[in-house]
Amino acid sequence: MIYAVLDTNVLVSAHISRNPHAATIKVISFMLKGIITPIYNEEILCEYHEDHRRSAQ
Repeated sequence: MIYAVLDTNVLVSAHISRNPHAATIKVISFMLKGIITPIYNEEILCEYHEDHRRSAQ
């Protein structure tokens, strides 16, 4: 198992990517398969939320 802090840019890039072979898509895929375990705290979750809110506008 790999533990990783995922930068918000990885999440945003994966979300907007149209390339199914993009590295960011692979990271998210590995996370969903349990190969990568995301590490986060309250500060990181706030950053994720803030970036998601901005991208939705």
